[in-house]
Amino acid sequence: MDQWFMAAAACGDSIIWITDPGGHFMKLDIKTNRVEYIQPLRDMAMQLYRSSVLCVKDRVAYFVANMGKYLIRLFIDGNYFETIQIDCEKMQLDMYAGVLFDGEDLIILPIYSDEYVCINLGTKRVVRKKMGLEVGKTQIRVGPRQFLAKNDQRFQNKMYLLTSGSRRLVTVYKDIREMCETTLPDCIGEAVDFEEYEGYFYILNSENEVYQYGNGSCERLCFLEGDSYGCIHLANGVLWIFPAYAEKIYRVFLKDRTLEEFTDYPGDYQYTAPETMAKFFYKCQAGKKTYLAMHSGNYIFSVNDQTGEGCMELLTWPSIEERLGEIEYQKRDRIYEVKGSMELKDYLDCIINGAMETMGGKRYADKK
Repeated sequence: MDQWFMAAAACGDSIIWITDPGGHFMKLDIKTNRVEYIQPLRDMAMQLYRSSVLCVKDRVAYFVANMGKYLIRLFIDGNYFETIQIDCEKMQLDMYAGVLFDGEDLIILPIYSDEYVCINLGTKRVVRKKMGLEVGKTQIRVGPRQFLAKNDQRFQNKMYLLTSGSRRLVTVYKDIREMCETTLPDCIGEAVDFEEYEGYFYILNSENEVYQYGNGSCERLCFLEGDSYGCIHLANGVLWIFPAYAEKIYRVFLKDRTLEEFTDYPGDYQYTAPETMAKFFYKCQAGKKTYLAMHSGNYIFSVNDQTGEGCMELLTWPSIEERLGEIEYQKRDRIYEVKGSMELKDYLDCIINGAMETMGGKRYADKK
């Protein structure tokens, strides 16, 4: 499915991601809302299955392939890539908490490990080091604005990590040699996601509660009924709360603590993913907006970071013919059918109308 992605990274006026599932490398132009395939990695699509873009720095995209066996560097302007073998499959580097740069060193912090990986991009040397955090199987969450190494000017050269099970907030500085820990109050419970703003931390927990913590106080802002919620985003005094398996989107106006349900859905909006997939996952900041990863719907949700307003945006996707041509190029033996996107009738129409033959796709037509 080439409309779903878990995480994305900003590059100028574009957002890039790897589809999940599928492994297609794609780019969204945030000025036109048009999506297109990025061609250099077409031959690697099967290896990129369930991979995510780590970050973009100086117009070079970094991501892992084969669960952490390789680090891929995509030089966006030159339209070529290089592969660095890092042999970190057992660390599940495709599931990472955060990314930092220190000179030529790229530092990756996995979610389920107290080790981090340091890759020197000049020498290609790979080193694993202990962070000194006894996390075990505890998930480490990183402040979402830092998740994709989009350097937030508020944080400068540091990153905040939060261990979801042990209620520890860890400040990690750029070269990762210095850390400090804070134990959160018991009332916060198991953290799911968090934001930081003006000395306060806003923490969503597994009980669908949101707390404000800082300056010696801890206050519950709201409780949300229903199934679970997965991520939050703070912009201009408005705290947005997005569902994982729940249905509704909410926002809290911090000035007066008002909780409000978002209702401005387009008439044809729908969740297209199976119920087992979280509706909203990670996000990235590009231009004046933050975009929620499109993991289940037929629209992308954006928040204007200057005004705090949020809306659903319709994207222009590659045509059915282009998408089937991409699948044919990769010699796929299966195609995912998804309501509202790639449906069986679309595939059959392309075959009946002969579109596949014009794209070198006669192999599929012959199987009809």
